Amino acid sequence: MDLTKIRTGCTSSLNAALEYAKHGLRVVPTYRVSRLGQCGCGNAQCPDAGAHGHRKHLDVGGYLEPEDIKRAWKPKSRSGVGLITGSQNHLIAIGVKSPGGMKSLSDLMRKHGALPWTVQCATYDRRYILLEYGSCIATTAQYIPGIDILGDGACVPVPPSRPDGSVLRWVTYHTPGAVYVASATGAWETIFKLLPLGPGGLSK
Repeated sequence: MDLTKIRTGCTSSLNAALEYAKHGLRVVPTYRVSRLGQCGCGNAQCPDAGAHGHRKHLDVGGYLEPEDIKRAWKPKSRSGVGLITGSQNHLIAIGVKSPGGMKSLSDLMRKHGALPWTVQCATYDRRYILLEYGSCIATTAQYIPGIDILGDGACVPVPPSRPDGSVLRWVTYHTPGAVYVASATGAWETIFKLLPLGPGGLSK
């Protein structure tokens, strides 16, 4: 998946959403995080504060048209930006969260081989690894400790979002302008094929 022409310097969520959509990616607002670190979804114990989309926007599959995007991101909105995952964008994401996520990912790679070189974004305590994958798979929370797999019915937060109140940035040498979104192949494709089909798992 070639996203190398995406302009990655947008600091406004609305402008970033319009930029992603211009390149064919369906987008959705993600919840804002309060100054106290609480997610706007209303769940005081939300484990993914600011990292998941509004259900009403996810249910319609996100947005591609500028008019729809401008309505979804109201003026002065503090919502972040999520890319719809699953079959609509031919995109899945591996969410790696502390504590334990990096160890779990290392264990997976020892067993199944290294992940392909692909687009990634991260904060100080979480990382999202984007892969191209055309089939439907259910979103699966805690696939193994610290690892979420984001598929149908979910979204992956992307810059300039602020999950947990922390700035989400593209990882050096893994930016859309530097690399393609790699296809899930080999043992990793096998992992995804073993997941349930269709929307399910996390209520993202």
